Formats: sequence, C-alpha cells, structure tokens
Amino acid sequence: MKSLTLYITTLLLLLTMSELSFAQYFRSFTADDLTVKIAEKRKAIGVQNDFSFTNETNSPVDGLYLEFSSPTDISTISIPSMYSAKVKNDGKAWYVGGVTLGSMQEVLITTLSLKRRMTVTKWEWMHGDTIVVRYSTVKNPVRNQSVLPMPNTANVRQEIFSFSIIDVTVGIPVPQQKKQYGWVNIRKSNDLLNSLMDRNGEHFGQPRGFAKLTNGSAFRGVHKSLTPSKHNNKLFANLLALKFNITASDLGITPYGFGELIYSDANSPYNGKMIREIAGRADSMMTFWQGITRVEYVGIDSTISRINSAFSGPMDTISFANELRLTGTKQVSEVFFVALGAQTAIAQKYERKPEVPEQMTLEQNYPNPFNPTTTISFSLPVASVVTLKVYDMLGQEVAALLNNQEVEAGDQEILFAANDLTSGTYFYRITAQNVDDAMNFESVRQMTLIK
Repeated sequence: MKSLTLYITTLLLLLTMSELSFAQYFRSFTADDLTVKIAEKRKAIGVQNDFSFTNETNSPVDGLYLEFSSPTDISTISIPSMYSAKVKNDGKAWYVGGVTLGSMQEVLITTLSLKRRMTVTKWEWMHGDTIVVRYSTVKNPVRNQSVLPMPNTANVRQEIFSFSIIDVTVGIPVPQQKKQYGWVNIRKSNDLLNSLMDRNGEHFGQPRGFAKLTNGSAFRGVHKSLTPSKHNNKLFANLLALKFNITASDLGITPYGFGELIYSDANSPYNGKMIREIAGRADSMMTFWQGITRVEYVGIDSTISRINSAFSGPMDTISFANELRLTGTKQVSEVFFVALGAQTAIAQKYERKPEVPEQMTLEQNYPNPFNPTTTISFSLPVASVVTLKVYDMLGQEVAALLNNQEVEAGDQEILFAANDLTSGTYFYRITAQNVDDAMNFESVRQMTLIK
C-alpha cells in the first residue's frame, strides 16, 4: 500500500505541472534496463477516491477527523502544509490537521484503496481537541478512478512495436549486397529481448563489427534477432539500446528530441555530433567493418554506453491507461556531456498494430469468490485450438466452455455461469495448441462458488 501511495502522490504532482515543463527533461535506457521479460498488465491494482470537505461553520477549524467505510490510505491533501496521521490500525479512521481554515474554505483529500466503493461514514471538524461540528451522513467521493501499476521496460518494448511500421535496425541495410554485408532488423518485442539476453547471459564480448558469427561463419544478410550465443558483442547491445531510445523519443513514448541532443566532449571525435548522428556512424561501423580499428570500436562503444546511462533512472508515467508516455528523469543541464541542439524534434505519427500478447496465459477468474457468474480470461499470442473445462473437487467435469475450438490471437474472456452448481471449490483447466503445432500450453486455476 505504501508503494501505491507513493506512486499516486507522484502521479498527481506530475499531472499538476504543465507538459511544457518537461521540454528539457529526457530519459534513456541501458541495454541491461531492457532485459525485463514480463510486462505489467494494464489492470487496476487500486482505486483513487477524491473527497471534498468545506468548513460550513462560522468558526475557524484546524483539524478534520474522518471515518471511512473500509481501510484506505490518504495519499494527498490539497493544502500542502497539512499533514495526515492514521489514528486506528485498521486504516478506517484518520485525523488531518496542521493549518487553520476559515469559514467556507475547502480541503480536497485523495485516498487510495483496494475497493471501488468507498465512502466517508462520519467526519468531524475540530478546533484543537474540541469538536466544532459532527456529520454522520454518508459522503461519497466527488471522483474516483482506477490505479494502474507502474509499467516496466517490457511495456516500453511492447509499446514501441505496437506501431505498424516500426522496427529497430542495427547496421546499414544493403539488400543488394547481402552476400557481402550483414545487419539486424528487429520487428518484435521478443526479438529485441532475445537479442539482448539468452540462456548464456547478456552481451559482454569485445566491441567489433558484423564480420563473423560465433560459429565462425560470415555475418551476412539480414538477421531478425542476434542473441549473445550467436554473436557476443557489447557494442551491438549498446547500439541496439541507443536506437531503441531514439525510437521511443521519436514516438513520444519518452520526451521528444533525444536523438537531436548534442554530444559535448572536447576529447571525443564525436564532439558536436547529434546523438542520432553518432548512432548512424556506429551503424556504418557495424556493417562496413573493414578497416575499422579496435580502438575506434572501443571508443564509440564507450560513448554510446555513456549516452544510454545519461538519462536512465526509475520509471515514471504521464499516462499508461490508453497509451504509454513516460516522464524524463533529468534535465539536460544535469548531464555535463550533452546539450540541446538547434534542431527541433517532430513527433512521428504511426498507426498501431492490433495488440497481441507475447505469451499464453490463464488469468485468475474475476470475481472470485463468485455467485453465480464469473469471467475467465486467457491470452494467446497466436491463433490456437483451445479446450477450457471446469471440474469439481473429485475431478469430474461439470462444464465445457470451449471444446477443441480454434480461437484467434489476443486477450480472450469467457463468461461462466454456475447457476446449477452448489457452493464449493472448482477448478478450470485450459489446453491450447498452436494451429501450426509449434506451441502447446496447459494451465489450471482454482475458483470458489458461494451461494
């Protein structure tokens, strides 16, 4: 609950600022940052409720005692100098005080709870230890909204590749010379993840160009991914992260203009170059590797790693519910080796692909316990033949919701009505097979019917 409160408090503070205030803030990710495997789901983890209290007495007040219908946390108060203190361990009763309010002055209080239905059942305006007025009528929130979890870098990967024509390319595509040169063209979130980390770990090999693969064969043509086992090269990983950072900024997922920042280091051959230009030089060095020295590879790898780390930091959002937009972590002035450029970044506009989950999952039914209906959700990354059945405690089948049926890729929901069943514990089991027989999935969950 404390972490949720901190998140909500931060979010509310950010939303009160003008979006223009973020114009010189940027954010970046290192290659290591991007190896998070599982994205956070856009499912509510709490409810934010806003309550309004007006001092309708003719007397000054300096405290407000509150009793809520269920345990909650107070995350923000409209008067910053006021403070809140929990007065009961169950979280239902709170005292807010610390500043004197005159007649008809208002206090807005934001709470965070796990229940959508939240009311104030009793409240008292106080002056010192004296109750000025007591109200016992139910007060409803003036506004409530769901609270989503903080996204992670897997969400950012998914967001980038949700756009129709987006890819992330490392190297220079030269299809007409594919028998001589190589490059990497990544079009899926999982391909990017696999290009940064596999079962043998992450890239740590010496910075170099795309000359040979680990098995000694020539690195030629386009590769859809490039695992450390296939070509262990930390420059590739760092450049992939840099291209990812530029793309995220171009799409407005992170603040616009990252690629137009100027690298400022008098001792570097890249001094005065835009970050986008440095990425372009590195792309050329990867594909056209002949004649490039090891010192040059080490130098550009060090520069790119430095840039990726410049604005790396904890995740914070402007929005997540409908589209993912992240705040910056630092101002340009806080990073001594970059500066704002004269060019202005222009937001790129792309259509989104239909959202497809990356792995097969079976969710816990909701609500649970239930009476008499509940929803069972599951996700399919590809079209699959699905069987979904419900069993009692003895293992006897009581319902067949799907029986060897082909289901399209995506997030799916099935309504289960248990009108004819008695109260008790049941199990629901899903089996799914890719229509190409390339993937099998099986999972079982428990649910409780209470009538």
